[in-house]
Amino acid sequence: MIYSCNIENERTNFSYTKYNVMISKVVFDCTFHYNNPRNGIHMHNYYEVCFVIEGSGEFHCDGICHTINKNTLFVGPPHVNHEIIWTEKEPLKLSYFTFSLSSNSAKSNLLPQDLIIMDFLNKHTIHLDNCTHIRTYFEMLSKYLYCNGKYGTSEIQCTMLIDIMLSLSNAEDLLQTKSDDPVVQEITNFISVNIWTKIGISDICNHVNMSERTLFNLFNKLFGTTPINYINSLKMSTAAGYLNMDFSVKNVAVLLGFSDISSFSRMFKKYYKVSPTKFTEKHFVYL
Repeated sequence: MIYSCNIENERTNFSYTKYNVMISKVVFDCTFHYNNPRNGIHMHNYYEVCFVIEGSGEFHCDGICHTINKNTLFVGPPHVNHEIIWTEKEPLKLSYFTFSLSSNSAKSNLLPQDLIIMDFLNKHTIHLDNCTHIRTYFEMLSKYLYCNGKYGTSEIQCTMLIDIMLSLSNAEDLLQTKSDDPVVQEITNFISVNIWTKIGISDICNHVNMSERTLFNLFNKLFGTTPINYINSLKMSTAAGYLNMDFSVKNVAVLLGFSDISSFSRMFKKYYKVSPTKFTEKHFVYL
């Protein structure tokens, strides 16, 4: 059971080695029906995560329609047009919360939460069905607040958000791969930590004491691509995430270890078919 005990005037902040997170609102009962069938096309400068408690509908995000049903988890990214629409006879009931992210230049001593957030920024999906485990968080948090709980509120929110990021980024498979193979874990961790620098094949090989041929064969087997393509793809998806968070093109290029904006722009256009500037214009509106 979900209780109506919203958190709207208190912000929850928590920090890890690289990332800082702020949850600004938690709403447990948001209902769409014939008097309120849709919330209109809009966007924010923060993430909006929603969970379907009951009913069905549609989530339109950046021009793509996603069908949502009971236990569907979905997210509206910053600066991206989205809308929720009620489509069935029964009301569409949601719980949702909003959060924003910031980061620093830390490259070492990253916590598991930092890596999960990094994976989320790199490659999260928009919606995921059958997330019954997320329902448990909303039920627990709403009941805890309904019973006047105080101390554990921020801890529950923190854990819930990290679990949601893990689910939406499909990072469970990545973490499982890492735990099964220590060498792969060391390589992917090394790349993730050094994604902000001009990392090369020799850097990876020296770090894990592996020949280039063995490294290429390993990446082809596990990821179906070369190490350089893997690194560049990770850099560009990270760049897209930061551009969506309204970082300037110049700052993103510097952040990801590029010596000049032109080389960054060429690589970004190769992956996204538009320049970073055009990408930013497409996703940005005045709030």
